Amino acid sequence: MTVKRFDIFGRKVTRKMRYPATFNLKKHMDTAMDSDLSEIPDEVYDLYAVCVHSGYSTNSGHYYSYCKSSQDKWFECNDSHISSASEQEALN
Repeated sequence: MTVKRFDIFGRKVTRKMRYPATFNLKKHMDTAMDSDLSEIPDEVYDLYAVCVHSGYSTNSGHYYSYCKSSQDKWFECNDSHISSASEQEALN
């Protein structure tokens, strides 16, 4: 899943966004439009990476990411530097 954080003019949307480490996509799927939610199987998504833009527009700035390892440890990946991070840092 991708959430784009720029408006149609390339300006960054600066409003904070909250998201959980695990969530159920069931109610957001197309099949939920015309169905009883109890009839749709759960579609649970586990967050494993977050891409972060530091800057004010699509024309400038810097991207870095938070990535979760197979051992459920989070890391901040910023150019040639990788450091340990908490899940809370990745979710903020």
